[in-house]
Amino acid sequence: MDREHSQHKNAMGKLYEKYLMAKRLAGSIDVAYAMNTETGRKEVILVVKEGERIVPLGNLWSAHDFQLRDVDLIDSEIVSNVFKLYEVEDERNTLEEFDNGYHSKDPNYDDIWKFIDSAREAVKDEL
Repeated sequence: MDREHSQHKNAMGKLYEKYLMAKRLAGSIDVAYAMNTETGRKEVILVVKEGERIVPLGNLWSAHDFQLRDVDLIDSEIVSNVFKLYEVEDERNTLEEFDNGYHSKDPNYDDIWKFIDSAREAVKDEL
């Protein structure tokens, strides 16, 4: 497996964790206001906040910001379904568990792209 693909796997796993944090730590969700030093724009960021600890989840977008993206509906559905499958076997419910714990079936998210890629192949075969 090449290094670039491995980095994407790790990144997708971290995105999955942010998705799950948003769902399971909803009572700790807050916002932060920041300057994006790359674009020079002010942004509102969704965060999990517990005391002084802040974990960024993602930017909040306006409808205009969303319209600037070309959403891939098939891959969106695939990623959504894979995240939901991963969620079923993930027992973490606190920020501490997310910081110090791992997914019980795929601790380093080595397999998450395998599931996504196999679902893509299945869809391609159906089309």
